[in-house]
Amino acid sequence: TVSICGDGAVYTDQVVSGGSITISQECSVIHVGLPYTSEAKMLRIDSGSADGTSIGKKRRMSQISYMLNRTAAFKHGTDFDNLDQLTFRASSDPLNEAPPLFTGIREERIEGTPDTDSQICIRQDQPLPLLLLAVMPQLMTEGKG
Repeated sequence: TVSICGDGAVYTDQVVSGGSITISQECSVIHVGLPYTSEAKMLRIDSGSADGTSIGKKRRMSQISYMLNRTAAFKHGTDFDNLDQLTFRASSDPLNEAPPLFTGIREERIEGTPDTDSQICIRQDQPLPLLLLAVMPQLMTEGKG
C-alpha cells in the first residue's frame, strides 16, 4: 500500500498491483511512497511568571505561533487524542491547482486546559511537506495554591 500526492492533492492510498497504481485524475507531478506518520511532542515549557519560575505552577495555553517553511498542512493540539487540522488553502486559490506552500508565521488559537505540562503535539500523517522552524506558545501562569 502506498500514499499518493498528485499536484499537491492527497489521493486515497492504493495497493500496488502488477507494479502499478491508478489514480482518479491526471496530474503533472505525482509523489508515491510508503505511508508514515511523523509526530513531535514539545518538552515542558518553563515560561517564567511574575514571581519567578513557572515550574510546578498550572499554565494554560491560549495561542500558539508556528514559524513554517514550505508547508502544506498538519495537525496540532495539546495531546495526540485531540488534534486540529491546519490547512493553508485560501479562498482565492484555484480548486483545480495545488495551493502554494506556506512560508511564514501562522498564529492559531489553541484550547489548553490548566496543567503543569503545557505540551504541544504535532502530527503529519499525510504525504504533504511540513518544515517546522519554531513553536512559540502564549501561556497564562497561575500561582501555586
